[in-house]
Amino acid sequence: MKKHIIRAGLLILIIIVALSGYYVWKCIRLYEAKCILSRIMNEDNKANICLTIKRIPDGILYSTALGLEEMRESDSSNGIEVIVVDGENLAEHIYLFEDIKKAKLTPVKKESSYEHISLYYLLENKISGDSFEVAMFGVNRESLGGVYINGIEVNYDKCLVDVVNPYISQ
Repeated sequence: MKKHIIRAGLLILIIIVALSGYYVWKCIRLYEAKCILSRIMNEDNKANICLTIKRIPDGILYSTALGLEEMRESDSSNGIEVIVVDGENLAEHIYLFEDIKKAKLTPVKKESSYEHISLYYLLENKISGDSFEVAMFGVNRESLGGVYINGIEVNYDKCLVDVVNPYISQ
């Protein structure tokens, strides 16, 4: 009987360690994404940086959910609004990305799916290949989760939308 209790206790301990290890791994990946964002922002020649924003315009409904791959590959021919900003136009508001670096973003413990993405943006350095990718379910989502940064789901923060608002409203 004692052996079964010890085995069950060890099994529970192993599960706890494995789950916390996965969460730590997600925290490390999120930290790496912020480091990539810093490298992109520190690029001296802003002409090397490009921001691509893709979003589903208000009032547009799709019969099927758009996942991450569909949003990455989409263009304006299928009703997606695509905005490409680079050079001086990007430099004007790039300081807003500082808020993402300062934000206390944390990975969610229970992940959603990439279904129904309505806003996607990619900030990339065309020379080094560094990229910072954000995909989210809804622009005004106040609940937890639903936002992916370089593949890691994090809790929603308003700064993730604020960085692209100046370009969307133009």
